[in-house]
Amino acid sequence: MPEVNLIAKRVKRAGQPFNRSADIPEQIFVLEKNYCLGMVKTNYFQLAFPPNELILENGEKLGPITIAYETYGQLNQQRSNAVLILHALTGDAHAAGLHKGDEKPGWWDDMIGPGKAFDTDKYFVICSNVLGGCRGTTGPSSVNPGTGKPYGLMIGKSRP
Repeated sequence: MPEVNLIAKRVKRAGQPFNRSADIPEQIFVLEKNYCLGMVKTNYFQLAFPPNELILENGEKLGPITIAYETYGQLNQQRSNAVLILHALTGDAHAAGLHKGDEKPGWWDDMIGPGKAFDTDKYFVICSNVLGGCRGTTGPSSVNPGTGKPYGLMIGKSRP
C-alpha cells in the first residue's frame, strides 16, 4: 500500500498531526479526501496547424503546437466556473492529484481539491503547461516538422 505511506508523509510534511495508534483505514480515508484528488490524467490539445501557424516576434512560424493540460472538478452548465492556473517556469501541467506510478502529487496539490483554495466542488480548474515548457507542450526539444530537427533556441529566443 504505497499510497498509504505517501499520504502519511504528506500529512507530516504539512505539519498536521498523525496519530499512528488511531484506526488507520478510517484516518487514511480522511487524509485522501483532504490531501489528494486521486488519480488524474494529462490531456493534450493541438492548434496552429499550417497555414495558420503562430507567428513569432522574429517572423518564424511555429506550428502545429501541442499544449499539455489537466483539469480538476466539473464545468457547470453556464460555463462560468472555470479557473485557469499557469505554472512558474519550472513547473508543468500536473498541478494536483497523482499520475499512475507517482510517489508524490502535483506541485500545487495543497491548493487544489475539495475544500481547498481552488475548491473543485465549486470550480473547474484548468492547468496548462506554458508554450516552450517541458513535459508535453511544444518546446525547444520538440521536432520542427519543417526541418525534422528540434526547434532548439528558436523557441527560447522568440516570443509570440
